[in-house]
Amino acid sequence: EDDMTDLSALEQTAVSASNLGYTALAFPLKIVGGTLTYASAVDAANISGATQEDYLTLAQITDLANENGLECMAFFDMLNDQTYPAVYQDGAYTIADSGLRWLDMSFEGGGKPWISPFSPQAQSYLLSLAEEISNSGFTKLFCTDLIFPNFYDSDVSYIGDSVSDPAQRANALASVLNGIAESVSGTVYTFDFMEAVNGRVEVLDSVCSEKQYDRRRAVCYIRRVL
Repeated sequence: EDDMTDLSALEQTAVSASNLGYTALAFPLKIVGGTLTYASAVDAANISGATQEDYLTLAQITDLANENGLECMAFFDMLNDQTYPAVYQDGAYTIADSGLRWLDMSFEGGGKPWISPFSPQAQSYLLSLAEEISNSGFTKLFCTDLIFPNFYDSDVSYIGDSVSDPAQRANALASVLNGIAESVSGTVYTFDFMEAVNGRVEVLDSVCSEKQYDRRRAVCYIRRVL
C-alpha cells in the first residue's frame, strides 16, 4: 500500500519483482473499511471519501507493471465497508421502523454502518468499482470479506428477518458475486480456511466451481453462484 501514492516507489517494486523472476503483482485496491488505494473515477467513491486524489491511477499502475512484464491482480474487499454507507444511506443496513442506519455498536461507542448486499445501490457501487479495475487491465480480482456483520438478536428485530434467514442471506451474497463474476473476467473469491471451518463462509458450496486448498487459504474461481 505504501507504493500506491509514489510512482517512483512502485517502479522500484516492479523492477525488483521482474528481476527476481516474478510474473505478477497483486495490489490491495479496496481494503477493509471501504477505502480505495487508487484514484477512482467512480462518482460515489469520490463523494463518499473512499478514494483520494493523491493515489496513483489504475492506468499508471498497469502501465508501469506491464512495462516490466508483470501481470496486475487486485485484492478487493467486498462487504467489510463502512465508508460508502456512511454517506449513502440507501447502501446501508437500516432500521425498519425509522429508516435510520443500523450501527454495529452504539454511536457513543464508535458504531459504524455497514454496506448491505441486500441494497441494489450498494451492489451497483461494487460492480462499478470492479468493472473500473478490470477495464484498466487487471486480470484477476480477488474478492474477499463476503461477510455479514455480527448481528445480535436485538439487531434482527430492528432490521428485519432478511439478515437472519439463511436463504435470504445466501441469495444476497450470491447476487453480489454473480453481478461481478458475470461482468468481470478472472473473478476470484478467496476466504480464510478457518472461516470456512467456523461456518463464516455461507455460500461456500454453491460459490465454488473449482477449489484449491492450501494449509491456510482456499481459493474459488467463480462461474455462477446460484
